[in-house]
Amino acid sequence: MRDPASEPQKTVKVIANGTVTLYLPEWAGTSWTVTQPDKSLGKAKEETIPGFAGPTTPAHQFTWTVKGPKGQHRIQLVNKPRAKAEGTPKSDTTFTLTIDAV
Repeated sequence: MRDPASEPQKTVKVIANGTVTLYLPEWAGTSWTVTQPDKSLGKAKEETIPGFAGPTTPAHQFTWTVKGPKGQHRIQLVNKPRAKAEGTPKSDTTFTLTIDAV
């Protein structure tokens, strides 16, 4: 699982027809969305995994199958507060994933 505060971007290498799975912490009162998808990768399969980072922090899982052309695929994600509850981050958090298809 990546911590977007300490590591706001990551580049990974994957072979053609491989998959990439990204786990991001889904803090209480927030929601992750893909703001800049890579159309050649298609829509990610998404799932929330309870208790992934301790009893109070689930993970949001994004999985892509790399069927597109070789080269770099860049995906921008943002974590936005859903409600103004206590403990909810005051601003959006972003994470950029770059997939280097070889």
